[in-house]
Amino acid sequence: MSIHPRPTDSLFAEPIARSHATDPDTSVKAAASMNRSGNARANLERVVQAVETNPGKTSGELEQIVPGLDLTEVRRRLTDAARPNRSGVVRIVRSAARKCRVLLTSQSTWFAAKRCKECGDWVAVCDECPCGGK
Repeated sequence: MSIHPRPTDSLFAEPIARSHATDPDTSVKAAASMNRSGNARANLERVVQAVETNPGKTSGELEQIVPGLDLTEVRRRLTDAARPNRSGVVRIVRSAARKCRVLLTSQSTWFAAKRCKECGDWVAVCDECPCGGK
C-alpha cells in the first residue's frame, strides 16, 4: 500500500474528506475525489446548516433532515466541522449524549459553536463555558 499526498482545502488545515495512512488506496482515491469535486465541502455546509437550524440533534436525526446524505456521510461531515479550519474556527461542537429517536441508541448531540471570551474554548451556543465565562 502506498501513501498518497492529500490535497488540502482552502479553509481547512487538512482536506475535508480524509483517509488514514493505513487505508487502502481505494479509500485514499475516494477521499481525494470528494475534495476535488467539491462534494465534501457542499455536504459539510449542508450538515452545518442542519445543525444550526436544528440544534441538539443526533447524527441519526440529522440524516433524516439532510436529504441525499447517508448516516456515514453525515457523521464524517459532523466530525470535520467540529475540527478547527485554517482560521482556527470551529463551526459545531459535540455535546451530551442522549437516546437517538431514529437509531434508538445513545448518540452525541450537536450544536453550533461559539468561542468563550474568557478562556478561548469552543462551546455550544446554548451553554456557558465550564470556566464560567461567556
